[in-house]
Amino acid sequence: MPGIQLSLLVGGYAQLSALGKGTITARVHDFAACLRDRFPLPHSSWRTNARERKKPWFTEQTLSILRAAVARVRG
Repeated sequence: MPGIQLSLLVGGYAQLSALGKGTITARVHDFAACLRDRFPLPHSSWRTNARERKKPWFTEQTLSILRAAVARVRG
């Protein structure tokens, strides 16, 4: 689809389809490798709070950069 500036790859199936094999954690942690047009994210669920406690880099780095990427696309 032309005109798509940013795709949020939420969860393992979306990431597998777009990025190939790899773990969700590794893909999310290395989001900069595909930042311009694709942004891998974990599927939100009741486990999100536990994930954020175990991996503070997700909240500290990934979410702030995601917010900036969405703001860039929205203009």
